[in-house]
Amino acid sequence: MDVVGLRDLVEPRRDAFLAELEAMVNVDSGSYTPDGVNRVVDRCERLFLDAGWTVDRRAHDGAPRLGDLLIARLDGSGDRRILLVGHTDTVFDAAPRPSGRSPSTGRSPEGPGFRT
Repeated sequence: MDVVGLRDLVEPRRDAFLAELEAMVNVDSGSYTPDGVNRVVDRCERLFLDAGWTVDRRAHDGAPRLGDLLIARLDGSGDRRILLVGHTDTVFDAAPRPSGRSPSTGRSPEGPGFRT
């Protein structure tokens, strides 16, 4: 793997990534806050679609009610597959809102769901 090439590929996108991360972190999206989780899923879905991925969004139909599941796929030309897994909740419930929720302070992200 060309780590330097990968770094050079993602570096120009750093500021846009951090801005999007900040917007997502500032959504109250606790595990049992489906409206907030779905706002984050909305953002992820838009980003994937804008980048040419196919998406499959599935509503959670169990109890307790949780946010939607988003599966995104990008077809490539190689013969290997990569699986990336993430989550769209911050683990923290809505309100009270902690002060200073911004992932762009220094080199380390900060806010709900981040540990420094």
